[in-house]
Order: sequence, then C-alpha cells, then structure tokens
Amino acid sequence: MKNASDAEQFQLRSATPADADRVAALFDDARSDGGAGGWAADAISDSLKATGSGTVAEAAGGRLIGAALAQVAVDDADLLNIAVLDGERRRGVARALLNAVKRAAAAAGAHRLMLEVAVDNVPALSFYLADGARAVGLRRAYYRRGAKNVDAQILAFDLESGPLGSKR
Repeated sequence: MKNASDAEQFQLRSATPADADRVAALFDDARSDGGAGGWAADAISDSLKATGSGTVAEAAGGRLIGAALAQVAVDDADLLNIAVLDGERRRGVARALLNAVKRAAAAAGAHRLMLEVAVDNVPALSFYLADGARAVGLRRAYYRRGAKNVDAQILAFDLESGPLGSKR
C-alpha cells in the first residue's frame, strides 16, 4: 500500500453513501489494530443516508486514507467509528477527522460527543484523552477479541466550551 509523504496533503469532505464500500474496507482494516471494524457497506450507507454524518480524508487522486462516522441524537452525539490507514497515521488525519466531527456535532446542537474505546486499545485511549476527552463510564464485555471479551471505556468530549464548541 502506498504511503503518503508528510508533505502530501489530504482533504476532508463529507462522506456519501457512494463511499460506503471504501469506508467499510478501511474500518475492517483498522479492526486488526484494535478498532471497531465489522461495519458492512450497507450499514454505513444506511447510516449516512439517515444522518449524513460522515467525513472522509482523501489524499492525492482521491485515495481514501481516513474516515469517521457519527450521529446526533437530541443533545448528544456518538462517534460511531473513526479509522486511518496504518501507513497514514501520525500525520494529523485522525485529529482533523475528530475535529470535523466535533464541529458538525456542535453545529447540530449536540452538547457532548460520546464514544467507546476498548480498554486494551491504549493508542486510541491516549489519543482521545490527550485531546480533552474524559472517562465517564465502563461497558463490561463490550468488544469481542476471538474468545475473549474486552471492556469499553466510555469517553465524552464537552462541546459547549473551547474553540470547537458553541457557547450556549
């Protein structure tokens, strides 16, 4: 798989149902790294049709390098999944996707962005906590890792304060 150089830029855009197959493949690839893969393309397409809340990151030539799905329900938003190709990590793609999700959720009226992260996914937990998420709960045996169950840490970002949120 071709890696983008640090100098290669990426663009964010809203995801559409036409992106579903590529996003599903990306999410499935991320599952091997402890992510929450297993999303079927039709489920992604349905989610995008229902909420319109997806963002993709593309490098030169429209090559998909990252994606995020979220949904807003009343005043909370849920980050359903976010993933970046292995060779494209540590370039700011995940942070850009997360910031785009936060902005969209706040604009839609959400006060918080909620997500679950497997407790054994230390890089993801570190990423979210360093970006201001706070731990608000634990879901026991939420993820399956073969024959093993793994707990999920429930995290929340407050969207009402800070540069990305809206002041209410």
